[in-house]
Amino acid sequence: MERLISTTDELRVFCARLHDVPYITLDTEFVRERTYYPQLCLIQLAGPQTEDAAAIDPLAPGLDLSPIFTLMQAPHIVKVLHAGKQDIEILVRLCGTIPAPLFDTQVAAMVCGYGEQVGYESIVRQLVGTSIDKTQQFTDWAQRPLTPAQLKYAVADVVHLRDVYLTLAAELLQGNRQQWMDEEMAKMMDLSSYIVDPDEVWQRMKKRHGSPHYLARIRALAAWREREAQLRDIPRGRLIKDDTLQELAMTAPKNMAALVRARGLGNHLSMEQKETILAVIAEASALPREACPASEPHRAVNNAQDLQKELLKVLLKYVCERQKISPRLVADGDMLTAIVEGQRDLPVFEGWRYDLFGKSVLDMLNGKLALGIDPQTKSVVALHES
Repeated sequence: MERLISTTDELRVFCARLHDVPYITLDTEFVRERTYYPQLCLIQLAGPQTEDAAAIDPLAPGLDLSPIFTLMQAPHIVKVLHAGKQDIEILVRLCGTIPAPLFDTQVAAMVCGYGEQVGYESIVRQLVGTSIDKTQQFTDWAQRPLTPAQLKYAVADVVHLRDVYLTLAAELLQGNRQQWMDEEMAKMMDLSSYIVDPDEVWQRMKKRHGSPHYLARIRALAAWREREAQLRDIPRGRLIKDDTLQELAMTAPKNMAALVRARGLGNHLSMEQKETILAVIAEASALPREACPASEPHRAVNNAQDLQKELLKVLLKYVCERQKISPRLVADGDMLTAIVEGQRDLPVFEGWRYDLFGKSVLDMLNGKLALGIDPQTKSVVALHES
């Protein structure tokens, strides 16, 4: 029977046992279908020893989670997660800091060449030789009591993660890639990436055109919706869907009669909220042009740049196959586009990415490197200028 901790005294004793270990594995279970912020339902922790594994019930009455937060900041303990951004987001909201130091096994698997954003089930099967029963994955973790099957599934995740971590950590050292991993974990520990700025949310939305006042309205409406969703702790799409927000930014209704005709607005908004939407639209529409967001410059079709990008794609695949690393971790299509457009202030020209790929990119663009086919092996090879 898997251990479930539901009292502060139990938790304090358990965390004290883990205080001097070199690493702990960490996972969480949460629900967020009905809320803006994820509702934490379970925390799973495991240390190196077989018996040091347990699930902690954050919904238990009176449970003080501070022993976990203290453990998360112990500098001598590596905190191991898999695809841990959402887990970190939850911990940041609870205690205001990121667990440190970090080791994300999904990132490590990409650095070691196991594929693009490899899933946990796949990496456990490859490295541990065990199949994971996923039947409990989408159960209601907020429901109490938790079933034995739920607890078994939840604790198994952090138990298997120990072997995954040890294997990948050894491969990183053997392949001289620990520095690569350290650089990626430093980026993952940027606190700003886990805090949503309502004034910047509009940047992630698709734009229907580049009119400055349309952009000003979509920026203002998206910021209002984000703050309102945060305040009420409801999903932003439940408040107003993106398509409706786009329509309001396009049509800019000036009165209540025009506003309520907007498709998809629904009847769930209060009169106060509707009046606020009208005020937000009016204020954004009245901005001087220079205070509106700048339109993105139109990118003319350039056949030469398109061909350069295709060559860089081949170079990226060639380099990554030779080095056994995931191409997606090195560069994506947008970055290749930026390169051929002349941008150089890019991650690919910094740190380990420069040594692995960026230098070859510059050599290719400067005519010092080409790709060819070896007549004997029929494989792609790099041809350097003599």
